[in-house]
Amino acid sequence: MNGPIHAPQLDQLLAEKAYDGLFPNLYDWIYVLDVSEEGAFTFEFVNPPLGGASGFLHPDFAGRSPQACLSGDSAALMDAHIRRVIEEARPLLFEEDHLVEGRSRTFQTTLTPVRNKWSRIHRIAAVSRDITALKAAEAALKASEERLALALEGTQQGLWDWNIAQDEVYRSPRWFSMLALDPGGVAPDMAGGLALVHPEDRLMVEGALNAHLEGRQARFQAEYRLRGGSAEWVWVFDAGKVVAWDEAGNPARMTGMCTDITERRRAEESLRALVGGVVHEIRNPVYGISINLDAMEATFGEEPRYMPFVEALRESADRITSLMNDLKDYGEPRTLNPEPCLLRALLEEAVRSCEAQAAQKRCQVTVRMDDPRLVLPLNGRRMHQVVRNLVENALHHSPVGGRVALRGRREAREGHEWWILAVEDQGSGFAPDTLARAFEPFFTRRKGGTGLGLSIVKRVVEEHGGSVEVGNRPQGGAIVTVKLPVPRRPASLALESDHE
Repeated sequence: MNGPIHAPQLDQLLAEKAYDGLFPNLYDWIYVLDVSEEGAFTFEFVNPPLGGASGFLHPDFAGRSPQACLSGDSAALMDAHIRRVIEEARPLLFEEDHLVEGRSRTFQTTLTPVRNKWSRIHRIAAVSRDITALKAAEAALKASEERLALALEGTQQGLWDWNIAQDEVYRSPRWFSMLALDPGGVAPDMAGGLALVHPEDRLMVEGALNAHLEGRQARFQAEYRLRGGSAEWVWVFDAGKVVAWDEAGNPARMTGMCTDITERRRAEESLRALVGGVVHEIRNPVYGISINLDAMEATFGEEPRYMPFVEALRESADRITSLMNDLKDYGEPRTLNPEPCLLRALLEEAVRSCEAQAAQKRCQVTVRMDDPRLVLPLNGRRMHQVVRNLVENALHHSPVGGRVALRGRREAREGHEWWILAVEDQGSGFAPDTLARAFEPFFTRRKGGTGLGLSIVKRVVEEHGGSVEVGNRPQGGAIVTVKLPVPRRPASLALESDHE
């Protein structure tokens, strides 16, 4: 009840004075002062809040003047405010500090003049609330906001806050300055931000956002391009998380931060260009070496004096070629551009690309799926590379005449659906020290390996919002498990091939 008291309310308060204590006021001191014709002020009654009887004012003040009840400074302040209300003949709202039990506390007070039937102001009705805690909280919040603003400015990050239910998006000044945009130049909703996303990145951003909103990913994160005010594309790393839900359990609010990574992406592009140049420059001489080795074999046949050297050179040339291909793959840009992809066709195509290796080891490779018509939004070329790498590794470690199995299934976890692909072999499995370092770039115990195969697998799978794990089967052999999210809205192919 923190507001003006009108004459009817005051009369009701006086009439119900006998019921003090039955219905205690929870937050406010409500009190009335009598104004005599000589201008003297006297407390008529004081109704303290629950638990506040020994605080700012006290019921025993009734019949006494403010000077007789309050300390000098507090009494002088009250006297000045009352006289101002009488002079201006209108309510007065103010904040002031009073000494209460040895501590300074802040009160917000409303004083309202009450007239008698002759229009003389004969009473002052007052409502006071202790807002010390509120002021402290406001000060702490202001300090926290200032620290956050300084931190964001220092780290060059732009803050955004999305009220999902209302589709209202707050974007911080740093977000706009990062893009060289005027704050009013972007609609304050999600569509306004998505309209700035590069067309090639739009599907990827929406997919990552939906994956988090549907609970399939712990947080939203994506790297993409935004159109800046100078018509240039700004690369950003965007990360956010749902922080509030409505009563039905649906996301209600999401916050996140954008970081300008344009310089990093330029550096990566320069590095990729450098790697591409190196690959090109090395591939040509390696190709020349291979041709000369072919010529040596054609000239000398299988002459024992030359064969060990030819085989060693060919193995080295093949290893260099494999390293160059892996370096090129590892440096692929992170933009996925997913499209609907029939999973069974992808698996079968990857297995076909390993037929020569399987024939050499006399290994059988089987594919089994519980949902052969499942379509997921994927970058088909890069996911084909993932499956091919896993099958190649499995075949390499399988015994002659062994079997490699690919098993695809759908599984519900934590209220959401995932597609699980397990690639199993019958080899010796992962050594304990290898399990911990399996995805580490350039780490390998495989003769002739580059150590980039599983690193590439992990990177591509995570870019699709999934995860990958390695382990050993109880019955022997290794197992690599890939987990990919299944959208709640099924993907479909415009023209789906009939694979029975």
